[in-house]
Amino acid sequence: MIVFAAYSLSQVKILEAAAKAMQRRGDATLIVSFNDAATVSAAIRARAEAAGLRFADFAEHVASVTLTEAESAALPGLATWTPTEVELSYRALLFRQRKAAARLLDEAGARLLMVCEDGPGGCGPLIAAARERQIAVLDMPFGIGESRDYDNFLRDKAREGNLNFVPDSEVGSNLRRHAGHWIRHVDQGEITLMPAEFILARVAVGLDIEQPWVVHGGAADALLVESPAMERIYRREGVPAAKLVLTGSLYADAVASILAAEPRLADAAANGRPVDANRFKVLLAPPPSYHDSHGHVAEFETYAETVEQLVAAAKCGGRADVTVSLHPATRPQDREIWMAQEVVFSDQWILELIPQHDILLTAFSSTSRWAIACGKPVVNYDMYRLNLSTYEGMAGVVELREMSGVARLLSAMASDDDTYHRLAGKQRARASEWGVLDGKAGERILREVDRWLAGNPARPLGGTAHYSRASVYAEDSQPARPKHMFVWLGDHIEQRHGHPANLLDVGAAAGDFLSYAGLRFPQTELLGIEFDPELVAMGVERGRRIVRGDANDLNAIASGHYEVVLMTGTHSIFDDFRPSLAECIRVARPGGTVFVTGLFNPYPLDARIHWRYPAQWDAPWHPGYNMTSKESVNAFLEGQPRVSGAEFIPFELPFDLAPQADPVRSWTEAGGQGRYLRNGIMPLPMHCLRIDIGGHN
Repeated sequence: MIVFAAYSLSQVKILEAAAKAMQRRGDATLIVSFNDAATVSAAIRARAEAAGLRFADFAEHVASVTLTEAESAALPGLATWTPTEVELSYRALLFRQRKAAARLLDEAGARLLMVCEDGPGGCGPLIAAARERQIAVLDMPFGIGESRDYDNFLRDKAREGNLNFVPDSEVGSNLRRHAGHWIRHVDQGEITLMPAEFILARVAVGLDIEQPWVVHGGAADALLVESPAMERIYRREGVPAAKLVLTGSLYADAVASILAAEPRLADAAANGRPVDANRFKVLLAPPPSYHDSHGHVAEFETYAETVEQLVAAAKCGGRADVTVSLHPATRPQDREIWMAQEVVFSDQWILELIPQHDILLTAFSSTSRWAIACGKPVVNYDMYRLNLSTYEGMAGVVELREMSGVARLLSAMASDDDTYHRLAGKQRARASEWGVLDGKAGERILREVDRWLAGNPARPLGGTAHYSRASVYAEDSQPARPKHMFVWLGDHIEQRHGHPANLLDVGAAAGDFLSYAGLRFPQTELLGIEFDPELVAMGVERGRRIVRGDANDLNAIASGHYEVVLMTGTHSIFDDFRPSLAECIRVARPGGTVFVTGLFNPYPLDARIHWRYPAQWDAPWHPGYNMTSKESVNAFLEGQPRVSGAEFIPFELPFDLAPQADPVRSWTEAGGQGRYLRNGIMPLPMHCLRIDIGGHN
């Protein structure tokens, strides 16, 4: 059973999508609402059951739990300090919640817990119970969670005179001594997100949070990162690198599915053109009304007036068709205000609406990132003066605080294709930072789920202190069909040697090419050399003949032994390519061939290129993309007496390769001379250097 913990209707949609994907492959799933509000929990139940998903109400489970006399008697001694009566009552409640969580997971036969937050907004009892049972907890975010959200929360509390100050009492002393990481120092004094005695009770019953001021600062085993941009945010927030796993998001898959089904929409998004040449299409995604608490900072006195002004601006003087997607938390009375407007309302998932429109008009919605990924301009009307900087520096996201500016900008885009095209172009230029629309995020998430179910979590992308390719090769060790490069290399081998007697793969990783070669050349003796011990172990476990060795010093291999020697994607790791090429030449037999596939610069420049993920200030730089010029390689080969000839053979993919969540992984782009490979670092001039070995040693 895979258990999904939901607090709000906003979270349910992405959890529902994940649960359905797991059900389709045979996994049992359960949606658990941990919202104490009966109306919210009932709404979550209705959504889950309408989707054919099992449901459980955590509050009902807690209500059914009582403490034994022994458990009640033990509550005061759970921590070293003496609790107040208030703290003791909190301890009793939290202890019951822990018992209820344990019982729920046990009765469900839970194998994995998925949450949308693991910080203060997460269900601490369920997470703790899962951890106790060695059940993996995966955090799949539903929105953009930043500590800046807490800043706004505190600002509102301060205005209301309702901040949680650290008390000047024994309670405060205990908090500073045992839970000081929950305290934030602000101009008004020492404050906490929750009442001091509740925090102490959490600590006492084992529900502490290591980073309580970080939305994703809890105890989940992995945080499934939606995009490189979100990874930067999480790292800035202080989420440990080892917790981050780039998978992409089911939200992105929803956008991608519409683009794949509608070539007309895909063409408009790819080229920055309106979807309808005759009518501008505006998607209006307003927030719920916060006029009760924030009306004093709003531009218009009432929510009704704000709605009327937004709709008028969106219509662009009659040149635009407006679709409104209301937030799930919109109150019935506010929904009536919207329904009085002469616009189209849609209950379709907003992610599916984005590609069908030209622009997203909203007020700092986390949905904006998927409009960015789709290349659609975003106009953020800062209705409540939140002053968020999430999209700072994004030229395709225009943030305005006055409705007159919103109206002017929308009108300009609706009446002038060039204005729209320029803004859409700026958005497309950075679209992949915010979401990869390859439609495969669901597959990556399921693979991650499977790894944790199998007790074999993936090495996080970008989270290792030392460069390792193990996580890359663990992802696709047995592809349904061979990689195009494998077939391409096999063709070149067969053209020159038929079925060679033996073959050496230098830098073999986990031996994927060896598996392919074993099928294509069943009589050929195969051996792989790999320096990374984790990859060697992985390959051996999969039945491949791989030994550990150094490409720069193949001391265990006799000179002149192998008919075919390959080195693929390896020489660019080294600052000096010459030792590895010299060794490949040495171990190749007379009449044999060396195939070195990787980056070779057609221009007369050699380059050392190291990289790292954003904001890893103290992390080492990774190698892997050094680029040797063809001119330098030819000069080196001229000094090799065993070499009788050489040729650089360009490598091209005959199909498009979409960007992946990890920007280090390569994709294809169209250029002046056709399709070419690149990644987030640079274009990749891929060639196979074929080196012919003379007939005599």
